[in-house]
Amino acid sequence: MAINIKIIENGVQTSESDAAIKLKQNLENSVSKEVEGEILIFTNLTLHGQSTRDVDILVAGALNNCRYEIENNPNSNYYYINDFCTVIELKEHESKYIYPKGTDIYVCYKDGHDKNVTNQNEGQKYSFRRYFKNRYAYEPRISNFIWLKSLSSGQIKSIKNGKNDIGALPNEFSFDDMMRIFISQQDTSRFYYTLENKRFLVDIQQLLAEARPVPQGLTAKTFNKLIGKKVQKSLENLKFGNDLTVFSGRAGTGKTFFLLQTALKLSTGNEPHNCLLLSYNHALVSDIRRLLNFIVDHEKYDPETIGISTMYRFFNELIRFVAPDNILTYDDNEETVEQKLKDLLELISSCNEEDLSCLRQEWEYILIDEAQDWTDTELGIITKLYGKEHVIAADGKNQLVKRFQKQHFGNKKDIIKLGTSLRQETNLVKFVNAYVDTAKLPISPLKDNNLIGGKVIVTGEYTDTMHKKLLDECINDLGGCCYDMLFLVPTSMIDKEKRVFKYKESFERANIHIFDGTNPQLREQYTTDLNECRLYHYESCRGLESLITVCLNFDELIQDKADYYVDQPDPNIANTLEQRMHNYVYTWSLMPITRPVAKLVIVLKDPSSEVGRILYDIHTRYNDIVDWIF
Repeated sequence: MAINIKIIENGVQTSESDAAIKLKQNLENSVSKEVEGEILIFTNLTLHGQSTRDVDILVAGALNNCRYEIENNPNSNYYYINDFCTVIELKEHESKYIYPKGTDIYVCYKDGHDKNVTNQNEGQKYSFRRYFKNRYAYEPRISNFIWLKSLSSGQIKSIKNGKNDIGALPNEFSFDDMMRIFISQQDTSRFYYTLENKRFLVDIQQLLAEARPVPQGLTAKTFNKLIGKKVQKSLENLKFGNDLTVFSGRAGTGKTFFLLQTALKLSTGNEPHNCLLLSYNHALVSDIRRLLNFIVDHEKYDPETIGISTMYRFFNELIRFVAPDNILTYDDNEETVEQKLKDLLELISSCNEEDLSCLRQEWEYILIDEAQDWTDTELGIITKLYGKEHVIAADGKNQLVKRFQKQHFGNKKDIIKLGTSLRQETNLVKFVNAYVDTAKLPISPLKDNNLIGGKVIVTGEYTDTMHKKLLDECINDLGGCCYDMLFLVPTSMIDKEKRVFKYKESFERANIHIFDGTNPQLREQYTTDLNECRLYHYESCRGLESLITVCLNFDELIQDKADYYVDQPDPNIANTLEQRMHNYVYTWSLMPITRPVAKLVIVLKDPSSEVGRILYDIHTRYNDIVDWIF
């Protein structure tokens, strides 16, 4: 035979390993003798840093003399395949548990929940494409399909019912079958497909052979707390399932941590429940997903029981299911989004229990992070679908981002108040309280947690010398890693057209290596490069934490918030427009300064600005805590 087919496993024997042997036999028995080259079959892959990270089987090949006839092709009668890559989702369910819905394949599990396997398989394809391109300067053409290993070709034909765009194959299939699916998912107007980089198979082996990352620094501390014995004890007196539960507290009091602990509590034990955690913030979703990926690698936890998503994606999946012509788009303004969600609420309100059960899919509990920004309509959709007793929310007092008036969650709720800073060291807590007092904000002070340490630097320039010193401190003194350094930037430092951080090249020249979280193409990913610090827009900082946070051009953030403010007078509070705007702007600015555990660096363009004067006043009173470098 002119082609070499090899299985590459990660050392763990699973059902995917057995399927890989079967796949190898299928291909060996069906590939044309004219085709030459090499095909590699990988099993049980973990794509760290991606929104969809687990892949059952990946097949990649470098071929010669592989061509297929293509009808109505203006360029050629043949489509040549020199290189290919395919991700396969393996399902071994009986036919009675598999059904189509449109062009998607659903699988019903024994616990009663249904799963859209087509969506999962599509996510795997795009995750691998990003995963590969993040490392190399090119990307493979890639296809995907579901291997329904317990079904015959006749049963597959019955499921497809004439719909050829359903990407699924039966137990027995040929090399040609796999290639036909590959071609159907490519641009066939390009009659000749090949990767210029001839190291394709070498690169893919090297990429997939990389060691599994382990939690380090601040992440390791959080990880160990979450999987430790204190997890269950900290929540053992809390009873879920009776009413809407709300964790309420200021920034840094542990709201997100308590949500994660709750998810772990509910998803383990004698009667595990599937939990979905929702957030507005892509950066926070990525951060939580990163932590969860470490946790679910731990033998105690099942990755299928805890999900994480943005609320935007969650609502769009619901709309796509009940009213596909009304999906949300990034071009929608706030009024349009609100109307579409009201339409969704009206549709859900008219559903019977059987319909609602279908819409819930596998999730039993919904955990909402930063729920103070949720509208009545958004919260109404969740509570109508799942019931208040299956909703757990984190209420960030004084942490509004998307709205000017907070959500109050109605009259009936169980509130757990969190008043102590669990994140910041003592001196940073003192600084934040002094900032609140000096800015004359109507906010109660944070309680100290007696974690000794903490330092603030206010300066007019962030230099490479300063960075080198801070990074050395982060790693060698604080026991962290590059990931534990967080940069926050205002809108002026983001390229409007390219939508990336303007100064990344100059940072690189200064040996400041960053993961650019302002890039929308990376919004659902997290860095797996241990030499990269994180950098995000100020708008994305809520919920994040670091050992050291650098707030670049902090006074520009203050001005941006003032320009953005839309007046929302409160009839219960007698104050002026100026006071209301001041309170909103400076309350918002608490979010970035409460991100760090140990050190905060604030860079000002204009030290004589209002916020500059506030910070200088704090420096004069706490010069042992706050350094003023100009």
